Amino acid sequence: MVESNAKLGTTIRNLFRCSQDQGGIVLDPFCGCATKLVAADQLEREWCGIDLSPLAIKLVDELIAQERGIWGGANALTEPPKRTHSVSVATKH
Repeated sequence: MVESNAKLGTTIRNLFRCSQDQGGIVLDPFCGCATKLVAADQLEREWCGIDLSPLAIKLVDELIAQERGIWGGANALTEPPKRTHSVSVATKH
């Protein structure tokens, strides 16, 4: 399993190198085991991972801390974020 994860990480890093410039942003809305987030971090990309599972959030914390050595930790929300501004939508009549 570790070998297949290492190969997957290499494949993802190569994909990121080919598909975006240095300093790009990676969004992973279902980050699960954090493979794409770790690959993005290794390539010095900004990243945002989203997952509903507290276990996934814990895994992201552990993997990024292991990679970086120092990590402030993920922000886990206990409820959906609240809108901070109102948006008006124009309608046709």
